[in-house]
This record gives sequence, C-alpha cells and structure tokens, in this order.
Amino acid sequence: MANENLVNKWQKKIVDCCESKLARTLSEKELIFIRNQNGFIGLEMVEENVHDFSIPELKSYLNSEIHLDFCSSITI
Repeated sequence: MANENLVNKWQKKIVDCCESKLARTLSEKELIFIRNQNGFIGLEMVEENVHDFSIPELKSYLNSEIHLDFCSSITI
C-alpha cells in the first residue's frame, strides 16, 4: 500500500509538472501515458524526460506509444 501511494503521488507530480510546462490540462491519452508508468525506474525516466524536453518534444513524448513496462519487472 505504501508503494501504491508513492506511485500515485509521483504520477501526480509528473502530471502537475507537464500541465505547468504546457500551460494546459493534459488529454486523456497523455494522462494514460503517465498513469501506465507504475514502476519506480519507469517513473524516474518519465520525470527526467518531462523536465528535460522542450515543449514540442514533451507533446510528442506524451502522445507516443512508448511503453516502459519492462522497467516494472526489474528487481534490485
């Protein structure tokens, strides 16, 4: 349960950053892209990209078909 809460907070932080950077609310497709990232490594990658990408790059990224499911299966 603690991990689920952490993931939800992290996803919300990413959504808030995207909305701030884009100066608009995210589309359903963009929200799904972020919500589909539920592993720590995947979320870290998304968060870094959100911070680093220009606005046009961010729009393309959020609407891409990239899946980081492999990251949730990695154990440390």
